[in-house]
Amino acid sequence: MNRIELYNLLYKSLFSGFIVFCVYFLIWSDIGLVRYYSLKSQIETRKRDLLTLRREIWAIEGAVDRWKKNPFFLEKMAREELGMGYPNEKVCFYHKK
Repeated sequence: MNRIELYNLLYKSLFSGFIVFCVYFLIWSDIGLVRYYSLKSQIETRKRDLLTLRREIWAIEGAVDRWKKNPFFLEKMAREELGMGYPNEKVCFYHKK
């Protein structure tokens, strides 16, 4: 082998190593494609969780508004859930199976 062929072989091996390193870095490193798709999946999961929690909050806020605006509903909930009644009124309890 002459000197030009040796430099050509060295150049090709260094270039091939650099390409392999770049491919590895772009796919499996902390900023690579695998990490990117993993984070993208986690973001979508968190968005769905956030939407579910917002729906629950809206439902709870609606229930609070009903309690504040409707005295009949408030009285009904106090009687059924808390077992409350007016003075001189008998309250009976029974257990559901």
